[in-house]
Amino acid sequence: MQMIKMNATPTLPVKPFINVGCLFDIPTGKFLPGLHGESILNGGLSPIEGIVGAGNFGKSTIAHYRNDVACHRMGKLSSITVYDTEVNIQEWKIANYVNKSTGEDGLEWLHDQRLLVTDKAVYSGDEWFDQFKEYMDSKKNSKEITITTPFRDRPDKDGKVDYMKYKMPTFALIDSISNFQTKDVTKMRDDASLGDKEGNTISMRQGGQRARLINETHYYSFASATYVTMVAHIKEKIQMDPYAPNFKVLPSVKNNIRIIAPPDFTFLTNNCWWVMASTPLITSDKTQQYPINSDDKDIKDLKDLNLVTLYQFRSKNGPSDIMISIILSLKEGVLASLSEFHNLKLNNDFGLSGNKQNYHLDIYPEKNLNRNIVRSELDNDSKLRRAVNITSELCQMYKLWNGEIPSHLCCDTKTLYEDIKKLGYDWDMLLEKTRGWWTLEDLPEEAKTEEHHLHFLSTMDLLKMRVGEYHPYWLAEDKVTILDNSSSGGSSKKKKGS
Repeated sequence: MQMIKMNATPTLPVKPFINVGCLFDIPTGKFLPGLHGESILNGGLSPIEGIVGAGNFGKSTIAHYRNDVACHRMGKLSSITVYDTEVNIQEWKIANYVNKSTGEDGLEWLHDQRLLVTDKAVYSGDEWFDQFKEYMDSKKNSKEITITTPFRDRPDKDGKVDYMKYKMPTFALIDSISNFQTKDVTKMRDDASLGDKEGNTISMRQGGQRARLINETHYYSFASATYVTMVAHIKEKIQMDPYAPNFKVLPSVKNNIRIIAPPDFTFLTNNCWWVMASTPLITSDKTQQYPINSDDKDIKDLKDLNLVTLYQFRSKNGPSDIMISIILSLKEGVLASLSEFHNLKLNNDFGLSGNKQNYHLDIYPEKNLNRNIVRSELDNDSKLRRAVNITSELCQMYKLWNGEIPSHLCCDTKTLYEDIKKLGYDWDMLLEKTRGWWTLEDLPEEAKTEEHHLHFLSTMDLLKMRVGEYHPYWLAEDKVTILDNSSSGGSSKKKKGS
């Protein structure tokens, strides 16, 4: 007797989350095995994301950073569309964000409409959404934009495992859904006076349209590989009836906090981040905590940097109820590497040796640091940025994945450095020639940046290298010679060469 089963097409074995760094990847991800034994972190930006918070806390800046980095890492054939319901985005400002977070030319992104910004002064909500759905539907039905990921597909009938295929990821930002308004609601508002009873009807109509926007986007985003971030405002809820039951939207949200979005906003998002607080990042004597150079280290009341605290109250791929703190510059946007470094300082100087004033990273001991120079050193030294990223990911893995990492792989950063060095690997090469984020396997050469030519090596790969469970597929047995890299993804196809 044969197995009785439904004849239907299964979903993809992996729903790709795109690595964006800046402390977002480990809390939302897991390492998955690649075809060459490498460990690929499936974490970061998910197909449906929510970011909520009060005004002027950095919600939009964070959303732009994550989309910019994800788009950059998927290559120059990917793009971003932004619908600005608040009509306040300045192109020069988001161009600066692109410059800082990707190293690419933000003005060129805007000129080529790789980054396309429109707002409700151009389209009402329903007009924009009709076009957006048509765009996602065309992606869904197109066979010409199928690309190759580094993730493993299911075995075929002969047991062969190949790379998983996927649609070319693109990105969208709705900022904010709290202000999303369709043409009929706008007309109703124009026709009604303040205090009219029609005000309740307007609110109900607008709430229903937002709910439809979320539900339809949820389907189309997964089907078309369009990664959609929705920003929403929160406000304090005033309880008029002392006897009314307390109902919490999510277990970790206070009873007096109301998200200005339909309930499906928190139900359907893969990850939902709450921007809880933003405080100036200054010393006790009111000077800059991390000056951009030695000239401004003694300047008082220089309020460029803010420490923004995010709370993860919704995650379908990792732990909820966690907090991360990232650094925002009013001039430059999100400072990813400095945020990762600051996380080490917040966790008892994890991976750092020296004293409180002068120190170095255990896996990059030749680079001496102090708080007055670390920001400029991170800007100018790619090896330092790589070392900080590895160390920061290790810190988060040990803190958030307690018990999930096999005990024989766990070690402190000094041991990791020394043991890998004893095996004959060159740390200078590992920091200079590798990246920890995955990208697409079949990117054409014209779609690549310099970073796409770096070799893939994840933080988990390093832990396995130390105990002899992994050797990079792109590295010869002499542990020095780099083999030809014929593709750009997480698991490059190996060719012999010099």
